[in-house]
Amino acid sequence: MNSKGYSSAHYGFLHEYERLNGTSIPMEVLVRKIAESGVRAFESDPTDELVSLAKEHGLHISAAYIGLNLHETADSLQLDNKLLPLLERMARHEVPTLLLNADPKGGWSSPEVKTEDELKQQGENIARVDQIAKAHGIECCFHNHGATKPLAEGDLRSVTEFDGKEVKLCIDTGWAHVAGYDPIEWIRTYSDRVSAVHLRNQRGPVPSVQFDEGELNAAQLLSALREIGYSGWLTFELYHMAETMSALSVAEATKRSAAFVENFYRNHHA
Repeated sequence: MNSKGYSSAHYGFLHEYERLNGTSIPMEVLVRKIAESGVRAFESDPTDELVSLAKEHGLHISAAYIGLNLHETADSLQLDNKLLPLLERMARHEVPTLLLNADPKGGWSSPEVKTEDELKQQGENIARVDQIAKAHGIECCFHNHGATKPLAEGDLRSVTEFDGKEVKLCIDTGWAHVAGYDPIEWIRTYSDRVSAVHLRNQRGPVPSVQFDEGELNAAQLLSALREIGYSGWLTFELYHMAETMSALSVAEATKRSAAFVENFYRNHHA
């Protein structure tokens, strides 16, 4: 499999620092910790300052992420204010991929199931965001974040049934598993649309320490990615909650996860 290499979401490093230190992480510390994990890239908003720090550490910005209330009317999204500035930064710094999240109806603390009309509206808005992104030379990938089966099913249907099948998918393995879905099945079912992955394992709702430990069969998941000819970034989104009880830092867990993936593909190259 010819992937672009290993990347990381920045959230796990941010979460770890804030949990241990009780304060937000300085940007230069964030980038240094990501570099220590051994990846070549990470996902973040490519501000001029962040891109400069990334280059100092030999890193690229592989993708940027945005969450929007996509089930609401197009006018309420305020895309000119919320989306366009991000796309302009991405285009300026040659960040190729936008990860688009459908934020929950009712908010993160009490998410509600979206109606059929809201899912249709969401699909139309996803297609609208995709068209705007393409005009900037950027690929849009829809990211799954629903934590229950009804929530995840609705968001997935808004892409597969209502958006014209133009938008690519970012399969988040951890959230798919938490919602009661098999991310391996998703990878195979939507093989022509999978353009990004977030790799994380779980023990129930609690993220595991590293990708190869937990309830998901990491080897089978990597085999599925190889079967479909996946060629994007292999992006680890590890984060350690207090319940994870990790003796490893996120940087070390990412490094060990990458070593597992490297060894898997070396031993299953045929």
